[in-house]
This record gives sequence, structure tokens and C-alpha cells, in this order.
Amino acid sequence: MEVEERMEEEDKEEDELSSDEDVEEESLKEIEELNEKLSRSPFDYHSHITIIKLLRKTGELEKLRDARNVMAKIFPLTQALWLEWIEDEKKYAESEEDHNRIVELFEKAVKDYICPEVWLEYAQYSIRWLGSEDGLNRIRDVMERSITAVGLHVTEGAALWEMYREFENAMLQNLQPAPGSVSTAEQQEKIKKQSNKIKTLFKRQLAIPLLDMQTTMQEYIEWCEDEIDSNTKVMYEKSLKQFEELKPFEDALLQTASPKLEEYQNYIQHEIKLGALERVQCIYERALVENCLNSDFWIQYLKYMSYQIHSPKLLVDVHLRSVRNCPWTGQLWVLYLLALERNNANKEKLNDVFEEALSSGFTSASEYVVLWRTRCSQIRRRISNGSEEIEELRETFVKATNYINDKLYPAFDDTGDDNYSMWTFWARCEAGCLKNHNKAVDILQTLTQDNADARRKICIWREWYNIERLYGGDDKLDKCRSILRQAVQNCAILPNSERGGIPDAEVACEMLLDFEREFGNIEEMDESRRRVTNKMSKVTKRREKDAASASAYIQRPRKKEWQPRQQKGNKQSGPMKRKSSGEDKSHDKKGDHGGYHEEQKRMKTEESPSTSSSGFKTPAGLPVRYGNESKSPSKPTAVSSTGSKPPPGFKGPPPGFKNKPPPGFKGQIMPSDRNNNKSQDISSHDAEPESDNKTIFVSNLDFKLENIEEKLQEIFSKCGKIDEIRVARSHNGNFRGFVFIQFTDENSAKEALKLDRQHINTRPMFVSPNVDKKKHPNFKIFRYEVGLEKHKLFISNLSFKTTEETLREEFGKHGTLKALRIVTNRSGQSKGLAYLEYENESEAAQALLKVDGKEIDGFNVKVEISNPPKRNPQSGDQSKSLLGGGDGRQFQGRGRGRTQLSLLPRSISQSSSKKTQNGDSSNSSSGGMSNKDFAKLLNK
Repeated sequence: MEVEERMEEEDKEEDELSSDEDVEEESLKEIEELNEKLSRSPFDYHSHITIIKLLRKTGELEKLRDARNVMAKIFPLTQALWLEWIEDEKKYAESEEDHNRIVELFEKAVKDYICPEVWLEYAQYSIRWLGSEDGLNRIRDVMERSITAVGLHVTEGAALWEMYREFENAMLQNLQPAPGSVSTAEQQEKIKKQSNKIKTLFKRQLAIPLLDMQTTMQEYIEWCEDEIDSNTKVMYEKSLKQFEELKPFEDALLQTASPKLEEYQNYIQHEIKLGALERVQCIYERALVENCLNSDFWIQYLKYMSYQIHSPKLLVDVHLRSVRNCPWTGQLWVLYLLALERNNANKEKLNDVFEEALSSGFTSASEYVVLWRTRCSQIRRRISNGSEEIEELRETFVKATNYINDKLYPAFDDTGDDNYSMWTFWARCEAGCLKNHNKAVDILQTLTQDNADARRKICIWREWYNIERLYGGDDKLDKCRSILRQAVQNCAILPNSERGGIPDAEVACEMLLDFEREFGNIEEMDESRRRVTNKMSKVTKRREKDAASASAYIQRPRKKEWQPRQQKGNKQSGPMKRKSSGEDKSHDKKGDHGGYHEEQKRMKTEESPSTSSSGFKTPAGLPVRYGNESKSPSKPTAVSSTGSKPPPGFKGPPPGFKNKPPPGFKGQIMPSDRNNNKSQDISSHDAEPESDNKTIFVSNLDFKLENIEEKLQEIFSKCGKIDEIRVARSHNGNFRGFVFIQFTDENSAKEALKLDRQHINTRPMFVSPNVDKKKHPNFKIFRYEVGLEKHKLFISNLSFKTTEETLREEFGKHGTLKALRIVTNRSGQSKGLAYLEYENESEAAQALLKVDGKEIDGFNVKVEISNPPKRNPQSGDQSKSLLGGGDGRQFQGRGRGRTQLSLLPRSISQSSSKKTQNGDSSNSSSGGMSNKDFAKLLNK
């Protein structure tokens, strides 16, 4: 038995070893894949984290150390990551070199963020220096730095103060004489000095509003043999009162989930009003731990530090941390370069930082332009009498202008420099700083000759004019006149929004006339006035044209709202009119869908509501076979409630046509329908009450879809129990492309909404809540954001055959893809467009620069930052975008075809147009014109 048990134990050990080996092989394989991924995209944060976790499992310390060092160079690490790293190093620390490496880690850790726990570990670790040369001073230095960094932290600062006092108390105990011995005068002096240190620590702590101050005061009373001085009591009472004022802000931080930006902002403003600059800095640092990727908050913090703290070295450290956290923000790099210059950084350091900033991947072209302009300004400030800096400045301007033209415009479809500020800055530097007037003129002359857009800008001509006035020769007045006349001739007559709609041409005209008033004779004045008059006539014509267009837009015919036609002698409404194109096309290309009315493009007109003899009002759109007593003549039924027979030639519903009334229906169902019909002709607002949240609306289904109920049951049963699936069919039994699915509970319906856009037979289905958009016209379900999204990319000019796998392979090289969507039409066919979402803005910017213009599947794709236009909430305006026109015309169904002719007499259409333009809406809102009205119009 013992032998068998021993063999079983050995077998178990072998199985465990083999399983461990398998796990290790899988980990090593995954590590290789992640390293390859990081070689393509070094800013993939999650890949760094995963590699570190896997290497910790394998126990390869050197590779783990290298992986952590690589990550620490790119990203600032969190407090948890630093503590984990330090603990791993402590396990293997043997030599003094190993311990020095741990100290270096502590020093790096405390620079990234405010880290109370790291400072506690550092202070405790520093005690190992006790007994070494200058060890006591080194320990106290760490202690002082810790309370300087974290000592003002209201909730966690007290722990560092207590540790400092405990250490000094331990030092005091070491100075006490042995039991039974008498201390010397020297020992007594040391004891007194050490006691004063501890007393000072107590006083310093009690002067700061910290958590559990009452306990600290009680400890001080017990420790101090003498009576507490009045000054200490006053400071304590003041701090205790301050703590009560800060308590609501601390409670708000505890009760709010991250990132708590609003709570921190309120806290900061409160401390700024009190003038507590050190506490303001501490709260900023606390807030940055949870808002480290918020570039706007970093800029706010840097501005505060620049105004309040006049320590260039400290400011440089804060600026460095800002660009490590948000490297994709150009303004932070600009501020960092300026901080380095104030701190007298050398030329090589400035060059390195600039090159690093240039490769960080900004999200807009204008950020690159500002960076280049800052770089040129710094070189200009270094210029002395030597020629080296002059040539460097000129080379930098050439590089900047080439970079704007060759890289920014292809990548962003925008130069980022609409006013050509880089060229005008270069010209000013040449004329003023470098004393080369001819070079400045050559720069602007080349720009206006080669660039038509620049030629139309008044800012270029104004700079040229100013340079000529300031640095020109004896003939500068003639040249100034020539420049202004060229400006009048070339400047744009279109309104300029930057100047409140005043065209550049008008500004040029005013400048020319002002110049002639000051320097010109009568002949020159007359000639300039002639030029100005000709140009201003063009400006005036343009204004009149714009005013006419605006007036026509304001007075355009308004779209009619549907009004039920009242029948004479009967309160029932007649058949509903077909809806206008604006209402029919509520389902736009973005995929907004909200219920039955989105299917109007694919449906026939509805029936009107009617009232039975019992007083029950049948819902609008409900088939007349559901007990309607008064039938519409256009919708005959097999057997009416009054027993009347159908007209000759009427064909009954197809075999198997289901007749099932909607929930809550109390009308009578005719026996003939109940026996023969198996499907319903229903609509969203007819089938469900307004308050029903258990039903979803599924649309855009294939008309030829077979086994509809079985397929939908299989798909949606995963979301919860289904009570009923109601398939919409026409009067002849054909499937209408949409269904209603009713669940047992609301949570199942909410879960089903997540299946929106899932494909059935290569066609995406639209899943939305069952909402009557007629009663709730403002209800919209729009899945995607509108406005600028810097971490998302919009890809166009894709091949229709390009798949998601192809895009993931191409764009995954530049970062981690969170989402990928190829835009399709209703039939599931690609439109050649796609949206990509990255983890952060930096990865998106890198992908934009690398992939834009690249050939994929035979097409040169175009990549842009995602900036979808805002949607117009009014359905009337939707028809304009859908129909491609803005003239206010409404067409039935899909709109009037290009080859269709209007058969309405011209006199009628003109008269109708006149009435609408004059604002007479009495006729436009009515059901129609009578025969008498038509006769009057034709006899005119």
C-alpha cells in the first residue's frame, strides 16, 4: 500500500510539473506576441501591463525588470505598479548595489504622482541606513521630504507625521541613560535637544488641518510634561476649525466615483479663496492621480503653478510629468519647451524635447504649427552676432514650411495655418532681426504668386505693407501703394467670419484710401478711388445676393403638418394622407430608428381611426377586420360587423393568415377572420400602449425571410423569456419587414436592444424601443456621438470588398482598437466607410499619420479624425438632406424623379407659392382646395 501511495503521489507531482510547463510555454508564446505588438505600437499601455503580469508568473527577473523599465520610460506608473515593482526587487536584494537600485526606484516613484503609501514604504526602508555614515541625516531628509509632499493631505497625511514622530521618539529612547546610572551634562543636553525636535513636530502637525486631530492633541498633552503654550492652542483651534470647513469637500470626494473632477474643482476654488497656496497644490496633485489623462486639467494646473510658484526647476518637473501623461497634446509640449528655456536648458536638451514632441502624434494640424512657431522663436532669441544661429533659424523656417505643406496637409486635409502665420513670421524675422529686407519681400512675393489662397488673404498683404513701411528704402511709399492696390485687386469678396462678416476686400479698400489720404496726391487719390469703387461694387453685389438667399430661405414654404380630413355629417376621420417625404425619411443614413414610422418608406398608407357603435375607438392603422362597424370603402373585408357582404371580385385572405388582436383589445373578432387569418397587420402605436417598456421593435428585415418566428425566437430568447412575437403582414399575407417582440420583463427588453445591427441573412436588423414617434416626435435613438472625437478615426474611400479583418490588421499596428464599424446600407452592403476607435488620442493620431493615403485593397484610403455633423432635430429639415435639396419642396414617397413632369398648371403653382411666401397659411393648413377655388385660379 505504501508503495502504491508513493507512486500515486509521484504521478500527481509529474502531472503538476507538466501542467506548469504547459502554462509556462503558453505564457512565453504570449509574451513573444505582445513584444512583437509593442515593437509596432510602443504606446499600447495594456500590452505593457500584460507582459509584466506574465513575466511575474514565469519568474524571469531580468526580463521583468527590462519590461518595467521600458514602460516607465514611456508612461508614468501608478502607485500600485511602483509598490509591486519595489516589493519584487526587495525579495532578491542581497548586495548594496541591489539596495541602491531600490532607492532609485523609490526616487522615481515619488516623482510621478502624489503617493502617500510609497512615501511610507520609502521612509520605513530608509531606516536601514541607521548606523551608517551620515545615515541619520539621510533618514531625516527622507522624512522631511515625505511630509513636504504629502503632509498636507487631509486624510492620509497624518500617517507620515506619526511615523516621523515615532522615529524621533525611538532616537530619544536611545539617548536615555541605562537604568541605575546618572546621565552626564552632555547626555542631558542631547536629550533636551531631541525632546525639542519631537515637540516641534507635534506643533507643526497640530497647525495643519488633518484627520483625527483630537487624538494627536491628546498624545501631545500626555507626552509633554509642561503645560501647553497658548500659541499652540490657538493654532490647534484654528486648524480644527479649518478641518470642519474642509470636511464637506472630503466627504464629497469619498462619496463620488472617479474621476471626481467637479468635486476637486470646487475644493480647489475654496482653497484659492482662502489663499492657502500649498494646500491648493496638494489638492491639484491629488486630483491628477484620478485625472492624469485630462490635458485641460494639466494646463490649468501649470498656469496656476507658473503664476504662484517662482521656481523654474520645480516647474520643469511638473511640465515633464504633464507631457508624459498627455503626450498627444501640443500645448503641453509648447509649455514644456518654454519652461526649459526659462530654466536655461542647453541647446541639445531643447532639440531633443522638440523632436520628441514632433513624433508624439497630435490630433490637429494647428498644434504642429504652434510647436514649429515656438521652436523658431526660441532659436531667434538665441541669435547673437554670429552666423551659426542665423543659418539655423533659416533652416528651421524652411523645415517648418515644408513640414506644413508636405506632411500636415496630406494627413489632416488642412495646413493648420489658415493665415500663413509661419510665412509672415519668417518674413518679419528676416526684415527685422536678420536685417535682410530683400529676403523678406522674396518670401511674401513667392507666397502670393504660387498660392492662390494666400493671395486672397488680407493678412498677407498687411504684413507685406507693414514690412515695407518699416524697413523699406527711399521708394517705400510707391511700393506700399503698389502692395495695397494688389491687395484690393486680389482679396476675397466673401464675408470673413473672423471680422464679423466684413470681407477681406473691404479691409484692403479702407487701407488703400487711408494711405492715399496720408501720402497721396490728387491724381493718385483718384486712381485709387476708381479701383476701390470697382471692387466695392463686386462686394455690394455679393452682399445683395447673400441677402436675397437669406430672405428666400426665411420666406421658404413651410411644410404642412398632417390634419385628418373631417367628413361632412360625421365626426369620424377619413383615410389618412400619405406622409410627406420629411416624415417618411426619418431613418437617416446614420441608422437612427425609433419605431413603426421609420418603415413608412416600405409600407402602404394607414387606415384612419373609427368608432364602433359601442363607443370603442379602434386604434389608427388597425385592420378593419377587428370589429370596425364603419368600414372605409377602400378597405373591404370578408364580413363586416353589420353582416354586409364583400363587393364582387373580393378575394379573401390567404390560407393560414393569422388574426390575433393586440394586447388590451376589447373589440369583437369576426369568426371568419379567427378561423382563416394567422398574421396581423399592425403598427407600433396601435399594438402597444404608450407606457409599455417590455416590447421592442425590430425592422429592416428581409421581405423574403423564411421561418421568421423561429429565427427571431432563437436570437432573442438569449435575452429573456419571450411572451409573444407579432409579425407584421400586409392584407395579402406578405411579410412587411418588421415585427414586435414582447418580453416578460423590462430588463429582457433592454438586453435585447444590444442586438441592434446584428445581421440576419447578410442584412442588419434595427432593434429599438416600441415608441410612437407621432406622439413623441423628439424621440431619437442615435447610437453614435456627434462632434469631434479625437480618439476615433473616420476612414473613407474604402473598397466595398474590404473586411473588418483587413482593417484590424492594418490599423492594429498603431495601437489597441476598442471598436471597429464598417458603415453598411440596409441590405448589409458596405458603403466604403468605416469608424475606428482607439484607446487614446495618441494612437489615433499615429494611425492617421501612417495610414492616410495608403493603398488598401486597391484603393487609396482617406483617414480623418472623427467629427460627425450635428443632427437637425426637426424632421422637416431631414427631408432636405435626404432629398439633396433645400428648396422646401415636398414629394410623396421617395420624392419626384428627375424625369417626372409636374402636371399642375403653372398659374396654380405660382399662386400657391405667392400665398405661402406672403405668410398666408390659411390655405396651406387646410385639407385642400375646392372646385370653386380651382375655377377661380384657371379663369385668371
